[in-house]
Order: sequence, then C-alpha cells, then structure tokens
Amino acid sequence: MKQRSFALSSHPHPMPPRFLYGAQGQAVGSAESQRRVDGDGERGHGGRADLIGGLIILSSRAEVIDYSIAIQQTWNMIVVRKPSSKDMTWTSYTKEFTPWAWAGVGVLTALAPCILLLGEKQPEGGPAGRSRGLLPAHDGMMTQQGSEMRVSSTSCRIIFFAMFVSAQLIVMHYSSFLISMLSVSNNILPFKNLEELHRTGDYQLGIWKGSFTEDTFRHSDIPLYKAVWRDMVEGRPGSLTYNPDGVARVLEGKYAYIMTQQEFQYSYSDDPRLVTLPDKAGIFYMALGLRKNSPLKPIIDEQITRLRSSGILNLFEIKNSKQALAFSRTNAPSLSLQNVGAAFIILASGGRARCVFSWRRRSTPSTRALRLVLGRRRSGASPRSQPGARVAPTALCRRGPSPPWQGRA
Repeated sequence: MKQRSFALSSHPHPMPPRFLYGAQGQAVGSAESQRRVDGDGERGHGGRADLIGGLIILSSRAEVIDYSIAIQQTWNMIVVRKPSSKDMTWTSYTKEFTPWAWAGVGVLTALAPCILLLGEKQPEGGPAGRSRGLLPAHDGMMTQQGSEMRVSSTSCRIIFFAMFVSAQLIVMHYSSFLISMLSVSNNILPFKNLEELHRTGDYQLGIWKGSFTEDTFRHSDIPLYKAVWRDMVEGRPGSLTYNPDGVARVLEGKYAYIMTQQEFQYSYSDDPRLVTLPDKAGIFYMALGLRKNSPLKPIIDEQITRLRSSGILNLFEIKNSKQALAFSRTNAPSLSLQNVGAAFIILASGGRARCVFSWRRRSTPSTRALRLVLGRRRSGASPRSQPGARVAPTALCRRGPSPPWQGRA
C-alpha cells in the first residue's frame, strides 16, 4: 500500500501528524467499508487508508465513508472498434437510398428483361450508326454492344437513350459519393448511444466487474438500464470483465465496452483502432473518500475550494477535455484545394493530354488521303496502278498553306 506523509500540524483543525493515502482499490476503514468501496472485495491490500483518491460518489458508499467536495465530473463512455472503409464497402453505397429509390431499383430490375426482349423482337431497318464519341462508346460498353450502336428501330433508340441517361446518372452519383466518402464524410458508427446499441442486438456489452457501473446497471430502476442488464449482460460469458480483457475483445469484433472517460483518456486514447460513441452513458462526480468523521475532511474541502476558485481545476478540466476530443475525433479532412490540389493537377494534365491526342488523331480530308497513299505505298503497289483508284491531289496531302519557297501555280 502506498504511504505518504503530510506535514499539516500547523493547520488549525485537529488531525493526526501522519496518515495513510491509498489509491482506488485499497482498503479504507473497516472490512465493510472495503466491500462497499471495491464492490467485489478482491482488490484489498490488507491495510487501512485514511484517504482514497478518485472515487465515484455513490449513495451505497456514503453509508460507510465520507466524501470531500466533488473534484471533477466524469461520465461513462461506450468504446467500440473504429470502423474502416473496408467494413462499410457496401453500406457506403446504399446508406443514402430512400424507399422510393429502392422501389425504382425493383421496377427497373423487373422491366429490364422485358425491355431486352422487346428490343430483340423489333424488326430491323435502316443502317447501323457508328460513333467515335466518348459517351456513346461508354454507353456501348455498358450495354455490351462494343463501340458500334446498331440502332434499327424507334424502340431501340428509346432503349439506348434510357440506358445512356441511367448509366451517366449512376456514374456521376457514385463518383461524387465516393469522393465525398473518402474526403468529407465521417466514419459511420454502427450506433450512437446505449439505446441504439440495445436495439441492434448484434453486439455484446462488457462492463468492469465489481465496479460502480455494474452496481448501477444491476440495481437500477431505469427501464433502459434494466433492459440492457437483462438482455446484454446477465448470464452472458465475458460480459463482466476488466479493462485489458474488455478492450482486447472490442478489437476482435462486435463487442462494446463501458469505461469512464478518465480510464479511456489515460490508458487507451492513443490507440487509433478505438473510438467512443458521441453520447454519454451516465454522468457521475468524483471525490476523495475518507473515513467516517475524519478530521481531514474540512482541510481537504478548504483546499479543493481554493483550487476551484483560483481556476486551476477548471484549466485542468478544459485541457483534458480537449485532449479527449482530439483522440476521439472520427471525421476525415475536408475536401479543400489544400488537401486535394494534387488530384486536380493530375486531372487537368490528363485532360490536356487527351485534347492533344484527339487533335492529332482528328480525321480530316488531308489526313485521310495521306493515310490512303502511305498505306498503298507500304503494300508495294502504286496508287495509280490500281484500277479505278482515285488519288487525292497532292495539295490535299499537305497541312496548312504552301511554303513560301514553292512557286505559285
């Protein structure tokens, strides 16, 4: 047991010259006090302390020990494994679908065979249309028609147009949604509070064995707490455990663990695989525990009052709350030019290269004639030797105006 000496003999209140200070979980007062403080009575160290730090104020403990003025406020937090993009590959694409959208998907799925059958039974007529554009080629690939769109009737034109519009809308919607998911949106938590956790029914809940949290859920008259204890904790192996084992099970799968804000902040907040739910699972106050009628109580209360009135405790609470918020943040960086500027540069470079390539590959009368002449020369036959061959004038094979050193006709 940790022992500390304090020289407080000059204080006006009567007190012993030396007293014992015990951390949470050590014995205080009588054996009954130890059972009330620890819950299960398994973490005593055989001694008796005059002061225990970091106790949650509970009515059951107040029967056997005295509390100082509340030092700070704390609350229970539900810790779960931080979801990743791999865990929500499918739900990311379907979470924005409304019931009307799902109805439209069902209607389209039912009518798709009818539309294809109607297109097959239509009589053919008219020439096949050929296009080198990017969007028609993309539409042809989406409908498994290659780069040629054989539109032979009015109904087929309607079908291809509907497929083209639908494909473009789907591509634009999911492309923008994918960018927003990777750059703007928050990680999608499976639930936000204890009520939603109980409603899902897929997760197991863990509580620190022998702690005040177990006592609260076990004897609470609140309907939600009673339902959580009955459906998620009582009789389930692994529900009553300790922090290291509970956190290890959280990282394994669908398991949620309840711990205080201080415990998570000082022990597990630097683990990027863990995240806490935004809603609190109960608010409590922490104070120092003393023996009944201890002469130290007025001294400690006076010192705590001085620290709070001077603002030292407030600064400490603000600093700790900011650190906890920074470790529990789940949102991704915003979609700004500073974060994704390189992507715009790459896209602009690719667009410029595409324009240059298209311009150089453009089909004009001069380029067509040049390809015809070069192709026949490579094959070993003169263009004039072919019967019925028509060769374009030489002037058409040149690009731009004639050079100045050539004579004029």
